[in-house]
Amino acid sequence: MMYVGSIVAMTLVLPGIRWAFISAFSKGVASIDAIQTQLLAGMMAVAGTIAVMSMRVSRII
Repeated sequence: MMYVGSIVAMTLVLPGIRWAFISAFSKGVASIDAIQTQLLAGMMAVAGTIAVMSMRVSRII
């Protein structure tokens, strides 16, 4: 369970770091890329949550 938690944590943290890096280094130029990265981070967070939920459900069944 801790292993799954760490995977989800990495899924949530890494895109956030990448987005902060992009927005810090190229404020005006990569605004579209920053928005795309934020959307990607959101999708990854949702995907991670779904994966955890499905693993818990399969463990219960």
